[in-house]
Amino acid sequence: MKRTVLLVLLIGFLSSCVLAPKSTASQQSWWRKTVFYEIFVRSYCDSNGDGIGDFNGITSKLDYLQSLGITGLWLMPINPSPSYHGYDVNDYYAVNPQYGTLVKLGKKHPELVVLDADLSKSTKTIMFAKQFPERFFEMGIAEANMISTAAGLASCGKIPFVSTFAVFATGRVYDQIRMDVAYSRANVKIFATHGGITVGKDGASHQMIEDLALMRVLPNMTVFAPSDAALTRRTVELMAETKGPMYARIGRAVAPVIYKPEELHDLKPGKGILLREGNDATII
Repeated sequence: MKRTVLLVLLIGFLSSCVLAPKSTASQQSWWRKTVFYEIFVRSYCDSNGDGIGDFNGITSKLDYLQSLGITGLWLMPINPSPSYHGYDVNDYYAVNPQYGTLVKLGKKHPELVVLDADLSKSTKTIMFAKQFPERFFEMGIAEANMISTAAGLASCGKIPFVSTFAVFATGRVYDQIRMDVAYSRANVKIFATHGGITVGKDGASHQMIEDLALMRVLPNMTVFAPSDAALTRRTVELMAETKGPMYARIGRAVAPVIYKPEELHDLKPGKGILLREGNDATII
């Protein structure tokens, strides 16, 4: 019976090959010349403000994508799909607003102060500024001065959180971080946003991928790179409650929710979280 079914399938396949019209060489090779761009539909562009990317959002970006030389789009996935850790592809949240946890911590720690370099709306430190205007310092476009000022505040017993884009928080002020913060063991918390290549149309001048390397080689510096909104909230709490120089960076784009708050309760610097058991490979 199995041989009969196999023979029928083989005949059907051969018949389709014979009956199918021949395609031209140009039809067969069009995709070789196409510049494809893969889009995660529900995280690419939100057109109606519900926090979820949609087709209208993609349509609004077609001219921009074409200007980059993109001639083909892969859309995936379109529908919600379950995953191991209990989130679906429509569970996307902007990581940035979670830095607003500073407001909650500001009520708990009266010695906590925040400094920004003319980007408080983008970094979300404006939320702290509205709640505690007397403890918020707008330093203007003077990042090096901001870092040194934060080190001075730390020497007086304050817990300064310094914030700006990652490219400015590390690249423009490396000497001040190295001398005033790291070598001095100053209790300064540098929280950078818009890290990596997630700065959109701001372009290469605002992108920063080497910040983690720069901070990692400094003595006494603890480095964080939270991956979702829940971990960002917990990271800010850890930074406020743990003494010593610290650097954290997040991206601009929305990100899937990976962790549950209860999983992060006992999180400590240098301690890992097991997401899934396995015996084939270890993925960090």
